[in-house]
Amino acid sequence: MIDYTYFQTQLEKDYTSQETIAVDQPVIKCITIASAQLIHQLRECKYCSDYESRKIQRAVNAIEKEILSKTSSSRVLAHMLARTQKMIDAVRKTPEILLAYARWKSLVDVSIKSSLK
Repeated sequence: MIDYTYFQTQLEKDYTSQETIAVDQPVIKCITIASAQLIHQLRECKYCSDYESRKIQRAVNAIEKEILSKTSSSRVLAHMLARTQKMIDAVRKTPEILLAYARWKSLVDVSIKSSLK
């Protein structure tokens, strides 16, 4: 399993000043952009098979759809995120994929934490 703490700390520095902003709308827009970037990086990866990238793409889209739904459950999101983490860990990654995934994961984590409140 890969340690994502370096990428996570880099991204947390960017988001610490933004936590005071209302979490719902800006985070949702950022999640859609980060999802698109992650999917693009997976498609561009020469080490990933089409099957693996499509499988991860469907998982990312499912999480995005769950976040956009009005009745999103933090337990369901956490479970889906853990499954996506395992899929990402199974793929040979480039630094671009790692950074795109860390960005996307941190935004999803913020969304999960905001739904707990």
